[in-house]
Order: sequence, then structure tokens, then C-alpha cells
Amino acid sequence: MNIYYVTYCLSRACLGEISENFSRIYWSFDKYKNITVYFYLISEIEEDVNIILEEILPMLEFYINEDLKMMGEYSLNHKIFYDDCYINCDDYYFCMEFFRKKEIVHRVQAMYS
Repeated sequence: MNIYYVTYCLSRACLGEISENFSRIYWSFDKYKNITVYFYLISEIEEDVNIILEEILPMLEFYINEDLKMMGEYSLNHKIFYDDCYINCDDYYFCMEFFRKKEIVHRVQAMYS
């Protein structure tokens, strides 16, 4: 799996779609070529959930499908979380933080100061 290609496709799919309610986005894949995108929203806002389901994920699949030679067969999945729970990337075959809201970094740093 070409991690740079998936990251590029995800960046194109998210362009102009991420609102202030998005706190983080991760993506992972496993040895079975399951790609999972994890969206962390600050609160449950229907418009943002619709953006994920109707804009970002369909566009991601469209962009990935543009060049199946690079990807081979895969399965695209997603999970949406709320509040401040985050995945532990050590639990995955491959996991990458794609987006992090800047204010979250300052809040976490303040907790450890």
C-alpha cells in the first residue's frame, strides 16, 4: 500500500470540508488492505457528519479509484468519534495522524505543564 498516495487522496477529499468542529483525523490500514479513516469531532453536529458521509468519503474513494494499479484491492471504512478520545496508533499495522486542530495541542501541552 502506498501511504503517500492514500494521504494525498485524503488531503484532496478533505480540501475545503474541515470545519471548526473537526479536532483530529487519522487513517490506518491493516494487512488485509482495509483502510479506515477516523474522524474526531468536538461535538455531534449533523452537518459535519453529513460532510464526512456525503462529501469526504465518496471523494476519497473516487480519488483512490482513479489509479487502482497503485492501490490494488482495498476496503474503505470509517469511524466517527466525539469529545477527546483518541486512538493509540501502536495498536495498528499502520496508523497516521492526518489532521490535528491547533487549539488541541495547546490544551494538551497545558495539561502537562
